[in-house]
Amino acid sequence: MQQLVEDLQGEAKNAVDGMSKGSERAKVCLLKSTETTQAFESAFDAVNSITELNAHIAAATGEQSSVVEEINRNLLSIQSIATTTSEGAQKTSDANMSISVCIEQLHTSLSQFKI
Repeated sequence: MQQLVEDLQGEAKNAVDGMSKGSERAKVCLLKSTETTQAFESAFDAVNSITELNAHIAAATGEQSSVVEEINRNLLSIQSIATTTSEGAQKTSDANMSISVCIEQLHTSLSQFKI
């Protein structure tokens, strides 16, 4: 009977030791699980931040594209105005030459008259 009690006590001790080790392993698993959850949450937050940055970049790119198109239209308008101004300047120069010739002819004609 003594042997049976000792065997039962030994088995009980082994069971307690096993449960203690199992409890420790469960605590370690819980700790690792918590750390993993925190890592996933950090990764999720980082992905959300990147997504927000991408949205801001896309919006800024769209705005810049609109500005570039407006600049292009303005440059085309300036080019057209410059061409018109150049043509007007050439016509003014031609008219000045014509007036100069007329003045020279008038001067020649007037020089024939003496007072």
